[in-house]
Amino acid sequence: MNNPTISVIVAAYNAEPYIRECMDSIFAQTYPLHEVIVIDDGSTDGTLAILKSYPRPIRLYSRQNRGVSATLNEAIGYATGQYIAILDADDLWATNKLTLQAAHFQLNPNLDACFTMVQQFVSPELDEATKSRFLVPDAPQSGILKMAMLTPKTTFEKFGLFNADIPTCDFIDWVATAIRNRFKYDVLPEVLAYRRISVGSMSQRNNYQSTLLDVMRNHLMQKRSKN
Repeated sequence: MNNPTISVIVAAYNAEPYIRECMDSIFAQTYPLHEVIVIDDGSTDGTLAILKSYPRPIRLYSRQNRGVSATLNEAIGYATGQYIAILDADDLWATNKLTLQAAHFQLNPNLDACFTMVQQFVSPELDEATKSRFLVPDAPQSGILKMAMLTPKTTFEKFGLFNADIPTCDFIDWVATAIRNRFKYDVLPEVLAYRRISVGSMSQRNNYQSTLLDVMRNHLMQKRSKN
């Protein structure tokens, strides 16, 4: 059986400190990549210059800032692979992530998505005082996160794209909608994705908690309305 084609997509915004490490992580994959699509979402630092100078082939786009959800939706539209993998511009993958996930899909072709375990880590360049501000679990966690997912492109046709009207929690909103509509997924037991916690992490932004509460409240109301 032929290996399914995988498009890797990255939405990059002011990711200069980490984008090269992210890209190296992608191109270190043992699975043959169909394409790597990166959209620079209006960065004002050196992100775009690094991407332009990167020695490996990238389908690179750059335009004014529109936010991560709109950027990911745009990249999904450009993708020509059978499967989609998303990596945040400051996060990392184990080299065999896509290989193991693609193999799992070969055995379980009816799944909508395959996730992996995730290990969070505080970005090592931060000083000790800054590191102490973050509470990061020592143990791996079940990675129902976009950076831990491999999914057929048709899954986005089935469950829709990300909600570009909310500033954060785009994936939480999307996966909650999918689960409410019989989303079929597995989580591999291996740690294959590494989530960086840094000063600029989405989860550390001031509006994250309030947006999360709004998203959860909205999905709870929709669930109740169906009962």
